[in-house]
Amino acid sequence: MAPPTKRKKLSGLQGLKFTEALDCVFRLKGLMNEYPDEAENEGGAFEQAGEAGELIEQLVKIMTTSAILRSVTFSRTTPGHLNVEPTGALCIPDEKVAEAVSTSRAVAPDDLWSSARTLEHLNFLVRTVPPNCEASTRLLIDAIFFRAAALMPVGSSLLLHLEASVPPTIRKEDTTSLSGITDSLALMVPTNKLATWRSAGNFTLLKSLKPSGLFVAEAKYGPDLNAHLPQAVSEQYACAVQLGKSTMRGVLTNGVEWTFLIVYVNVGGSGGTYRWSTIFEIGQPADANRVELVALALAQSIQNCSEDIQPDELLEWLA
Repeated sequence: MAPPTKRKKLSGLQGLKFTEALDCVFRLKGLMNEYPDEAENEGGAFEQAGEAGELIEQLVKIMTTSAILRSVTFSRTTPGHLNVEPTGALCIPDEKVAEAVSTSRAVAPDDLWSSARTLEHLNFLVRTVPPNCEASTRLLIDAIFFRAAALMPVGSSLLLHLEASVPPTIRKEDTTSLSGITDSLALMVPTNKLATWRSAGNFTLLKSLKPSGLFVAEAKYGPDLNAHLPQAVSEQYACAVQLGKSTMRGVLTNGVEWTFLIVYVNVGGSGGTYRWSTIFEIGQPADANRVELVALALAQSIQNCSEDIQPDELLEWLA
């Protein structure tokens, strides 16, 4: 019987040297974020920055393949995986509602997504589309987002990226990889630069334009939204770390019920906290005032997507 052949030992970076090399890649990614805004440039600069970003992301994936101890997708993660814990709630005080809704309903009365037409569209969906799957909830969600688009400030537009794939977010302390697909990413951009922002067709290209922040939306079918909080929080956390932001906003909704979220990332990008709002319902059939309340809160949250609660917002910290 022939003696067993020895398996050739593969050489490569291990231990401390691997950690140092990986850290260099993270530092290189950080330098990419310091480039001047490519949206101001013409010609091939935008494409070059995008290609460089994609190459860096590929290098991160290659280097972390052998080091990752645990790969977690958004749908399977929990805030405990990331050490992201609840720190308090959000609400809309009753005394703010009447005036805010009345003022908001008067905005863009002739727009395709005016308050009246949005309500008509939603109730058409309620009458004609059985609420039996996640796809049916997205029809309702889209209509609310389109009304929020009509509420953007003059000179600004809403950009909506659907099913955006977020690159792996690596926890340096234990090399856990978090990644997945978000239902939608929303951001407010200058109307005169909308075409440039729209051309950024993936997360890496979008990131190269250095957005001030992203608003992360997660759609779910069914009545128990709280069961999906971990996934929504994880998506916001990953996007915040990817963009180097300390605050990231989002929403979790089944189209009828809406809960708003704010995630705060700890200094250094490891762990954090989050706040969630009480659930706001638009009703079935949809109620005009409730629809406008949610659309206005959504529009304000998108405008302030990388900031904490502002004094002129509907949402407040729940004392």
